[in-house]
Amino acid sequence: MRRSKPDTRPDWRDPNMPVLVQSKSQGQIYIEPERWQRVAKARMDVAGEPNWRTDPTYNLRRKPK
Repeated sequence: MRRSKPDTRPDWRDPNMPVLVQSKSQGQIYIEPERWQRVAKARMDVAGEPNWRTDPTYNLRRKPK
């Protein structure tokens, strides 16, 4: 019986995995998780009372307006 090769794909559960985001000026870029958390927190602070409509991380597949 042949053994399969180990899975080398990135683990989506890894908290240190970079986040791929779309940038208007640079195209797709990777951002480290700590920076992404600061950006999301700043956006939530500006939005006032947080809810799912103003949460920038609620649906990351949706294109921003």
